[in-house]
Amino acid sequence: MVDYLHLESFNSIWFWIFLALTWSARSHWTLGVPFDAVVRADRDPDRWGPSVDTLARVHAKRYDHVVRNVPITLVTLSAFVVTALLTASFVFWIEIAQAVLVTAVPLMIVTWGEIRLARRVLVEDIEGSPLRRRLVWRRFINQLWGVASISSAAGFVVIDVLSRRVVEPIL
Repeated sequence: MVDYLHLESFNSIWFWIFLALTWSARSHWTLGVPFDAVVRADRDPDRWGPSVDTLARVHAKRYDHVVRNVPITLVTLSAFVVTALLTASFVFWIEIAQAVLVTAVPLMIVTWGEIRLARRVLVEDIEGSPLRRRLVWRRFINQLWGVASISSAAGFVVIDVLSRRVVEPIL
């Protein structure tokens, strides 16, 4: 019988599809604004600029509301999750924990960056071209973290393959 759904994470095509889709979506939506809207606003600021400004401001207020109302809970829960993942990944060498670690930690860092951008948008009242420049820059940073996440996952695969080679010699 052929098993199409592997739960071994790094050996599963579903994990790689999930990882690619996660970072694709995370790179496309920056502070709740789709990248194509930012590009349209750069080309036609009179027509699309106000929409991008409104979207960014609405999502900035949402981020700010969450951060102001549950900061201790968020920090505590995040620290617990990261510590548990690190322990399971490097002490017990559990593959699914490694897969979640290389996905979740960069996503947490990207979210922290977007929270900082949201706060800056609200405090400095950024709009128009400066807002679009910051959204594009944040998107670039998000993409770098995505590359780091995918590279880390590939690194775990290499380590896994090399460790199996040592344990199971080729005959």
